[in-house]
Amino acid sequence: MTMPITNKDRKIAESFSGKQSQSQKREQVYYNSLAVLAVNHYCQWMEILTDLKASDSWNPITQTLGNVADLSLANLGKIECRPVKFDASVVEVPAEVWHDRIGYLAIQFDEGFTQAKFIGFLEQVDREKIPFDQWRSLDDFLDVIERLESVQSDNFHVHLGNWLEGIFDKTWEAIETITQPSHLELGWNVRQHHRTPSQTSDSHTSAIERVKIVSLEPPGTEMALLVGLTPAAPS
Repeated sequence: MTMPITNKDRKIAESFSGKQSQSQKREQVYYNSLAVLAVNHYCQWMEILTDLKASDSWNPITQTLGNVADLSLANLGKIECRPVKFDASVVEVPAEVWHDRIGYLAIQFDEGFTQAKFIGFLEQVDREKIPFDQWRSLDDFLDVIERLESVQSDNFHVHLGNWLEGIFDKTWEAIETITQPSHLELGWNVRQHHRTPSQTSDSHTSAIERVKIVSLEPPGTEMALLVGLTPAAPS
């Protein structure tokens, strides 16, 4: 599997690496950034949601202090994107990234940094140098993603089932919490939810409503996510 490296990708990597004072560190950040971008393009192609800004590899401070090439996958976890030089035969995976990862992808660049070749995938690692022939197929990566997405879906349905019994995750609050004066001062705009006559007259079909506060970019921006669950009336 090969993905193209664009001029924009190289400029982003150069921008990050240019902030480093040591030549060895500049090279490390350049390679790591290109590897993350290559995996990000692949995930977008496979319709896997990513969040570059939530990745440690996109933080200038973390780039300087560590050797990380992680890409955050929305609601799933982080995939480590390890870069490989064009003339290498092993993949180097530093011990600092052996944990808090849903898996590892190895990406090898051509000499001119125009293409990124995917060497393979591993779900876990415990060595700093891993030969190419020990990396598994990208299909294994997609299987892991499918499994994690299935777990997320199952958890969502379980939580909704709990709502019917009055059990709520602590992140979902009563709607009244965002109508307090302290929240109104932050500019919340709460719109009235209108129920049909049948919903308001029958306690068995009244809606169960909860709200979650979601943080957005730029920092300090928040949104109230309102979810209503209306049980079907017994026939």
